[in-house]
Amino acid sequence: MAEKRKTIKRRKGYKRPAEIKELSEALEFVVNVKMTQNVKPRTIKDYRKQIQYFNDWLIDNYGEDVKLTDVDIDLLREYVRWCRHEKIHYEGHPLRTKTANQKIRGLSAATVNIRIRLLKSFFRTLYEEKVINVNPTENLKLMKVEKDNIQPLTKEEIKRLLSAPDQGSFAQFRDYVAILLMLDTGMRIGEVCAVDVQDVDLKAKRIILPASVNKNRRARVLPLSDKTTGVLRQLINETQEAFTTNAVFTTYAGDRVNDKTLQKGLHDYAAIAGIDRTVTPHILRHCFAKYASLNGMDIFTLQRILGHEEITTTRKYVQIHDEDVMEQHKQHSPLSWL
Repeated sequence: MAEKRKTIKRRKGYKRPAEIKELSEALEFVVNVKMTQNVKPRTIKDYRKQIQYFNDWLIDNYGEDVKLTDVDIDLLREYVRWCRHEKIHYEGHPLRTKTANQKIRGLSAATVNIRIRLLKSFFRTLYEEKVINVNPTENLKLMKVEKDNIQPLTKEEIKRLLSAPDQGSFAQFRDYVAILLMLDTGMRIGEVCAVDVQDVDLKAKRIILPASVNKNRRARVLPLSDKTTGVLRQLINETQEAFTTNAVFTTYAGDRVNDKTLQKGLHDYAAIAGIDRTVTPHILRHCFAKYASLNGMDIFTLQRILGHEEITTTRKYVQIHDEDVMEQHKQHSPLSWL
């Protein structure tokens, strides 16, 4: 008698969409859907982080018995109001705990909108996949946001910032090169961390960022100044001599540096430089856009270097303030030659 073959009728742990009741189960379901769509690992990380924020709030306010079907528009709006007006500023943030003013409550409208967009995408996916019968976020609107008014550093502040790292220290020299690179190219912090040696063409004085690194999944070429090329060459030579790695920016141990390490360094250097406001990699990106524009770079070239899909996004980066307008008028007024 032939031996009966072993068969598998149902995958272990698998639940049909209609069987998903818990938010945690729904999160894993959505993550699997997004992974089949080839979304970036950072996007998956954002889904996990933002849904965890929402779930923590649910547990704190309603206990652990809240089911997926209990989430409705009223509950979501209550969460949005809490984020905007009650959440303690920087609560639990690894880099801000010591300096955060615990009396400040409420996230910015722009930050709340990040949470709203992800919630809308999350529940829309569940609805489209027939996990839920009603999309509770259908009428959840984004908050109105004031016009972006990020204040780039002044030229004097940039000079003080660049003088803060001790270039005799490997880690601080690495940070100095990273800051210079962001100011010279407008690169995002994640792009800086991801740069490999083969991406840097020192002879042609450029970095070629592969599509896999770029936010819009398109490769882009970033020209480098002589100064940035020189310090990049130094850093690459020292790193390659000490470690077997493809990464340009590494830790003491030769591992690829992460964005939190560079952000903390930037925060510390700003304090050393006596800059009495928060300095972030995003502000350095704005510095590049502002000064490149003031120095005559056309907006189409700027758009390409920054890697923006839409030129309207690039326009938001080019914020010319009153003193810049006065100086430009002084230089270019038709009456300046009289």
